[in-house]
Amino acid sequence: MVPKLSFDFNRLPVKRIVSLPFGLIFLTFISSCHVTGLSQKRQFKSHNLPSLSDALSRTPAGELTFYDMSAVTIGNLPWYGEDCVAKYRPGIDPPFRSGLPWFSDQSSPDNVIQDTNGIKLICRKEAGDKKEGVIYSNFTIKYGTVQVLARFPDVEGAWSAIWLFAGLPEYDFEHCGQWDEMVTATAHWGFDYSGLYGKKSTLHNERQNKTFRPAKDYYLYEIYVSPYKIVWYINGMKTREMKRGISSHDQHLIISVGKGEYCGSDPKGELTKDAKLFVKWVKVFKMAD
Repeated sequence: MVPKLSFDFNRLPVKRIVSLPFGLIFLTFISSCHVTGLSQKRQFKSHNLPSLSDALSRTPAGELTFYDMSAVTIGNLPWYGEDCVAKYRPGIDPPFRSGLPWFSDQSSPDNVIQDTNGIKLICRKEAGDKKEGVIYSNFTIKYGTVQVLARFPDVEGAWSAIWLFAGLPEYDFEHCGQWDEMVTATAHWGFDYSGLYGKKSTLHNERQNKTFRPAKDYYLYEIYVSPYKIVWYINGMKTREMKRGISSHDQHLIISVGKGEYCGSDPKGELTKDAKLFVKWVKVFKMAD
């Protein structure tokens, strides 16, 4: 993948690269990838964001499923079938569950609150286990678009994320409560067993704009995955595009708010107050494999 090559590039012997027949092409390719990533970052910073109404006028390709989070059913999948595998049945099984299947001590169903405005995910201010708020989709998506209308918390140290995940690669929007004008658009593309989270990440992930208020207003966060590229959008504006490290497997949508070193907090420590992530609705546009 391009990020991995960029990490190792400075360690490679320059003469060896230049002497290769494709060396110049290789160097140009790597440079263009970095320029593309940086130009999208600069574009988001320098342009006014489209309005939410303009963003909602766009209709991505694919078969639409709409999840009104004020009325969506939340629960675990039943185990059934000859192979004893929990398989999601649209229209029958709950589309979301609370918590991550592999972390029983991380979150609690009490931190997922439904009301007429949608779902409120809460990370409790107190220290200890089961303080995070998480929903995890029982459905999966391989190719297509996921849209989430959400507002992040403004509590320092709170770590919010909208992610597509089922192993790596993984695609995220992430926000720390102390960020007034910024989120990150990140791809985790490989394992790093010596690192804090065990994942390698892309560079230049920050997306900042002086008119952007992710903890004060609702924005449309959108991730598009195809066999050829991944694109991150905010209110319909392209904020990142990658043509390497594309997943070829079904992924789950996860929306979470917790604590962690990424945002300068102790994962099991205290916050100054409860952090609340609001989600009005989710739209999934599935495309054929």
